[in-house]
Amino acid sequence: MRKNYLLVGGAMLVLAGCTNLDVKSVEMMAPKGGDFNAALQKEYVALAKMEAAEFDWPDVSLFNGKAAAAANGEKVGPQNINDRRLPKDAIPGLSVARSSLVKALESGGPAKAPQHAARAQAMFDCWMQ
Repeated sequence: MRKNYLLVGGAMLVLAGCTNLDVKSVEMMAPKGGDFNAALQKEYVALAKMEAAEFDWPDVSLFNGKAAAAANGEKVGPQNINDRRLPKDAIPGLSVARSSLVKALESGGPAKAPQHAARAQAMFDCWMQ
């Protein structure tokens, strides 16, 4: 039994080295690119931590990667509808919500209210998840 735990623990360490699972390092990155990117970094780190608590490693990697990109000053948008396997009945509502979010983001939302815009984007991605 103990051998199994050691194998799983070792596999997790290897996996952590190969993917984007180092949430603490991303959290400690100095943000570049303005208030919106800094807020996105914070929001996506929070989602990555939440997913880590649930052992959802693919989503930890996704959200942590988005946090790192935001911290590096890159443009990070909301997740595309086709990026997830979604129930067919959820797609129309999510599509309308994403369209509204993108419109708000493209019409100055991040400059006017960076924290709120970042929160809206991250929560959309969380909803998709």
